[in-house]
Amino acid sequence: MLGRSFKVCTLQNMLIKEYGYNCRNCGTEESYALIPISEALLLWADEIVFVNKANYRSVAWDLAEMKIDEDKIFTLNIPDNYSFNDPELVEICKQQYKEIVLKEI
Repeated sequence: MLGRSFKVCTLQNMLIKEYGYNCRNCGTEESYALIPISEALLLWADEIVFVNKANYRSVAWDLAEMKIDEDKIFTLNIPDNYSFNDPELVEICKQQYKEIVLKEI
């Protein structure tokens, strides 16, 4: 990954604005992540939302080892070709969050 991914920041911003959530975003790739994923963050979270399957798969074993409740883990499929808060990206985030996460809880 050469550039900054804006989908995670956009999703976080949307969740704060739309739902008033207290959210954190973190990265699964420590060499790129401003805030790397950690057991403390995972245990703190009521929901763990991955923006794509590749990110989830990269830490799935660790999640199982930590015995993180699978019912609070969700995986979206958000494309990575938008700028931060691009209106189309915001709509994709809203739609997928409603369809995948809110449908399950």
